[in-house]
Amino acid sequence: MFRLVLIAIFALLTVVGGVSLFSAVEQAAEPMEEQLKGRVQLSHKAYAAVADLRNAQLEAMVKDISDSEVQAYLAVLEGNRKGFLQLETDAFGRFPGEQRDERAGFIADQAEFLNTVTEDLAKRIEVARGAGAWKDQPRAEFVKQAREDFTSCIAIAVDHCMFEMTRSPLKDEVDSIRNSNRHGTRPDLVVVADSRGTGRADVDRPKWSKVDGFSEQFPLLRKAKSGRVVHDVVELSGKPYFVAAGPISDGGASIGTLMVGVALDGSLLAEESQTLGWKVSYLDGKKLIKTSLSEPRWEELLLNLPQRSEDPQLALVETDNLMAQVIPLKGAYSNQDVMAVLSADRTELLEPLEDIKAVVPLFSLFGFLVGVIIFITLIRHHTRPLVEIDSGIHEIITGNHDYEFKSDYSDKLWVSFAKSLNRMVGILQGRDLEEDDLEEYMGVVTRETAAVQVPDSFMDDDDDDEEEVA
Repeated sequence: MFRLVLIAIFALLTVVGGVSLFSAVEQAAEPMEEQLKGRVQLSHKAYAAVADLRNAQLEAMVKDISDSEVQAYLAVLEGNRKGFLQLETDAFGRFPGEQRDERAGFIADQAEFLNTVTEDLAKRIEVARGAGAWKDQPRAEFVKQAREDFTSCIAIAVDHCMFEMTRSPLKDEVDSIRNSNRHGTRPDLVVVADSRGTGRADVDRPKWSKVDGFSEQFPLLRKAKSGRVVHDVVELSGKPYFVAAGPISDGGASIGTLMVGVALDGSLLAEESQTLGWKVSYLDGKKLIKTSLSEPRWEELLLNLPQRSEDPQLALVETDNLMAQVIPLKGAYSNQDVMAVLSADRTELLEPLEDIKAVVPLFSLFGFLVGVIIFITLIRHHTRPLVEIDSGIHEIITGNHDYEFKSDYSDKLWVSFAKSLNRMVGILQGRDLEEDDLEEYMGVVTRETAAVQVPDSFMDDDDDDEEEVA
């Protein structure tokens, strides 16, 4: 019974300890969540730095391309457009239909016009290339080749000329940027529109050209004509892009616009997530553009977004599993509702604590079992002498009067107890004890020792008593 009481007390202490540990772990989660909340609320500052870098890279690519040979070719094409169209009309008037070679011969005979055009182009190429402009190809050879190219493409159509003479230098420049990665990123989208807003060339679509009203589809292209680089998030061919658009100018006059973009895809999100240390998502209103969250998490996010407002501001979103900062991308021309969302999974943050909470009951149970085993072992160890002595007493009771209690215990108390029992049994059986054993057993000294220690005054009193008796 005594053991059961002790085990029950130990079990109660184990439960109290487990509950205390569980409570302490839960309390530790509160400051961690508060710290996470503070970090999320400041995450827009880091995102602003990433967005500024991205915009700067796009602007640098716009400037490089708009100052390249693309500008030289587009300036010649735009400046001589009327002459090209008149030459096309005359050639097709004389040799209509399939008589392409005849038209080419007629165009080649217009030496004065072609010489003017090719010389103008050569001068502009020299400016674009700078020093050593003709180190790879002599100037005369370039002029000759340009004359043949103009003759060939006008014989087909002026629009074909506009496409070929725009896309060829555009592709060369973009390939150079992509191969060198000199801007720290590579463009995924590069499109040129002429001064009338017609899409002329897409570097990655060889058959894309003469898209009337192209600039009307993207307000930032119209804005770029004013002479500055502007930014937006646009969708082209079903894909979203971060873009920058800027003018292509000649003598201060706009001769076209250029749009350069990086794809808003999984690769970009992975890069931004790694840089920022948060999960990154992009939304257009409540429509998901792209996210690095799992499907259950972004669905949870969409259900908890703040209400739309005319002047969207930073907003903190807290759900059961997420803590997120909504960052409106202001300044866009075609998408005022585009926003970035930086989020952290609260369950991932608290996962170590949840793991600890999960093992607290198991740890408590294990501790209880180990404690009980140790406790029982100690009890058995300390009560073994008592059990053996009790067994010896029963031996004597049953008639084994020669039984001798062993006294080789580590505890002096049990040693003394066993020896005392042995002496007691000896006395009861009438056996003589050694004097030293008797003294130790009785706990007194011998008479001789006592006489030495008796005071003289006590002995005198005894003599007086004897005289009175006499």
